[in-house]
Amino acid sequence: MGSFILWAMTCLTRDLDGRAAGTLDQDLESLHEAVSLLPDDPEIHRRLGRLYLLDPLALDPSRALMHFRRAVEASPFDHTLWIDVGRAYEQRDQSKQAEHAYRRAVALAPHYFRPRWIYANFLLRHGRLEEGVTELERLITANPDSMPHIFDLVWQATGEGGRILMTWGRRSTSDRARAELVRFLSGRGRYQDALMVWREMARQTKVKLESGLYLVSALMSAHRWDQAAHVWREVVLDHDPRVTVDDLGFWNRSFERERWGMGFDWHIEGDQGVEAGIDDAMSWDGERSLRLRFRQHNGLHFEGVYHDVLVEPASDVILRFRYRTKEMLARNGVMVEVIDPVHPGRWRARTPPLGNPTEWTEETLSFHAPPGTRILRLRIVRRPMDILHDYVAGEIWFDAFSLEPTSAIAR
Repeated sequence: MGSFILWAMTCLTRDLDGRAAGTLDQDLESLHEAVSLLPDDPEIHRRLGRLYLLDPLALDPSRALMHFRRAVEASPFDHTLWIDVGRAYEQRDQSKQAEHAYRRAVALAPHYFRPRWIYANFLLRHGRLEEGVTELERLITANPDSMPHIFDLVWQATGEGGRILMTWGRRSTSDRARAELVRFLSGRGRYQDALMVWREMARQTKVKLESGLYLVSALMSAHRWDQAAHVWREVVLDHDPRVTVDDLGFWNRSFERERWGMGFDWHIEGDQGVEAGIDDAMSWDGERSLRLRFRQHNGLHFEGVYHDVLVEPASDVILRFRYRTKEMLARNGVMVEVIDPVHPGRWRARTPPLGNPTEWTEETLSFHAPPGTRILRLRIVRRPMDILHDYVAGEIWFDAFSLEPTSAIAR
């Protein structure tokens, strides 16, 4: 009995000493002491293997592989150890053995992100594009919420991320995935690639409409006006083939269409001082109009409604619209103005302060777009008036906007 207790205490002491030594990750001497005390401990072999694989001062892929193989012998169902084995084989240029190890890791953890990603990356690095894309498809199917992260990893990890993603985009059967790819490519300035992916999506669906509008907005943010107008035309016609050239000239001019709030559509946003929205009960043309209701009466500065339109540079333009009011004063500080949104301080044209007609009234504004201006921003504003008289209240409606000549969007 005494001999057994002594043997047990010796084993316990060796185990404690070995684990204590094994916690010193970057100390080769301590790790070797630990492995001599616990020769079958997979964690200590893992730490030694990673030190020989990753530390430039101790780099020795053959020794790393030896320790990783000892680790998987002791713990054959740990997928992370098989990944380490694969990396060591890759360092030794033994790609066949590395692939076997990576496939083993995937088989042990088929629903985990990391082993499948590492295997897909291995395939892409070795020029096996089709197989790598297939693995990415499986990865995205298993982890759909990780799509942006996967796209970013592909982009950074390979020298041909754009080509790989385009190959995947053409093969994918998921429009949700394609929409995410359109966003990703647009965010990296690959607009033509994003457009090609967008065109592969099923027609006249909500996800395709939203994806196309995002692409148009990205192009506009990059000041690619003509390209944005071209894609806008495709988006609009894909959504509704009955759209006419006149419709495209000034989109949603009378507020009759579903408002998208992006691209070459109305942007309408109220604030604490102004309630802004579409009125279904009042119109001059059709059945709807834009209504502003003023809730702040003094010192109000508002420019939450605007619409971007393309024009030919150095052209003469006439803006027309209808408006009416209710319970407003004649002097109210409301105007409609046109600016160049790229260079807002370069020039502007604006109507005189609008009056307070209770019936629909036409207003016009003639101006000359300067040679360097390709985009116009028409906006409805309210500016504070002089300090002795600055008051606004009531409601105002707008309808039937038009620009003459027709903008370049319609050409």
